[in-house]
Amino acid sequence: MTDSALNRSNSHPQVEKLFSKTRQGIFCTRSLTALLAPGSIQRKRRLQLGAPAHQKCGKQCDCWRDWDSSSDERGCSFASPDASELIAPSPPSKPDAAPVLCGEFEGHRILLFSEAKEEFRSGWIPLEPEVYGNWLRLFEPQTVWSDLNPITEEVEGCPPTNETNFEAQLTLNEVRRLRTNGTEPFIEIANSSDQWGVTTGWKWSTKTPAFPDDWSPLASEVHWYIPPYRAVAWARCPNRIKASVAPIPAELPSLWSSFSLQLAHNGEYMDLVSIEPEAEAPWHSLDHSLERTSIALGSGSSATWKSSSHASGHTAGEWNSWQLHDPISSIQPIVALQDTWHVDETGAIRPIRLQIKSPGEGAWEVQLKVVDGNGTDLRSFHNESWAIQGETAQIVHWDGLAVTGVFTPGTYWVLAQFQSLNTSDIYRYTLPIHLSSH
Repeated sequence: MTDSALNRSNSHPQVEKLFSKTRQGIFCTRSLTALLAPGSIQRKRRLQLGAPAHQKCGKQCDCWRDWDSSSDERGCSFASPDASELIAPSPPSKPDAAPVLCGEFEGHRILLFSEAKEEFRSGWIPLEPEVYGNWLRLFEPQTVWSDLNPITEEVEGCPPTNETNFEAQLTLNEVRRLRTNGTEPFIEIANSSDQWGVTTGWKWSTKTPAFPDDWSPLASEVHWYIPPYRAVAWARCPNRIKASVAPIPAELPSLWSSFSLQLAHNGEYMDLVSIEPEAEAPWHSLDHSLERTSIALGSGSSATWKSSSHASGHTAGEWNSWQLHDPISSIQPIVALQDTWHVDETGAIRPIRLQIKSPGEGAWEVQLKVVDGNGTDLRSFHNESWAIQGETAQIVHWDGLAVTGVFTPGTYWVLAQFQSLNTSDIYRYTLPIHLSSH
């Protein structure tokens, strides 16, 4: 086909009509017979276009395909089907129902699943709100199952049958407040101990001061078990939250505007966080939450909270983006004292400030650098590594400039490597930091 013929075919009304529909958002794979200029032959052209999830397609439309590079050895397969087009597409598979949380209801164990289940173990039945109470209306049908067996057996996701200690202390770990045109609010509770916890006796409130009637239980009808080293998120409408671990349906206290979220156990204050716009980072959006920055075995208002640095704006149901270490370890060798470079109201520049401490006993060699999302080195804080020892902390500043002298707002990562000079053990840590444009 000549270039002139190809150009004329692209200007044909039928071709223009198809591409007009494409521009309007009708994305489906279809075959097109392009009527060429007089004297030209008829050829078929295939468009590989992906359909939106809501697009309903007819018999001539393949909604499961998407754009992709040609697999033909020539780099293209003009006038003939590509090898990938000869493979029949299949719709995405539905994920299997996985246990999310275990609890107790009316003396029987219950198990909450991520998806509806048609059947489970012998002796287990799905709980229906018409029979077992309106609290089940918060949950999707066929997702809450109860064990009616006379002898309790071990089940994945539930505490061992011989477990009797459920006294783990729970703490507030993440909060997303309710805002105009914002996303679904939620509260995350964490168990950072090696014991199982239970929601029995735990209540929360956002009233200040909070009188006895202002407190509401985390769960009134069910005693939910919180596994060791686990964070659990709670939301009124979990389906509105995109998370790898689904939040648990619950009635939350008011999360509107500014408030102090309080957590109590059997009438005793256990944890408190003040949620205010002033605590949010300059890059905080409607999707962002506020996270506790440390994995603490204790609780209280002295904890530091920051805007989530996760790409989705939150980490509901997971350990927070600022909680970089295994919760079994309380050692934090690198801490951001100032995680966001910005200019304050007086016009003064607030640089990145990092605190470096020894991760263990003895002397350690430290290497510290900043990289972008692709892992490209932007800045090394020292031309050579240096040694630290003991509990004395060192403070490192970064002015936000790369080695080239360029300043680019965005999110970056501090990479820290600690190598023991005594045992040659190597520990590596990462820490997100941010450069604000204002």
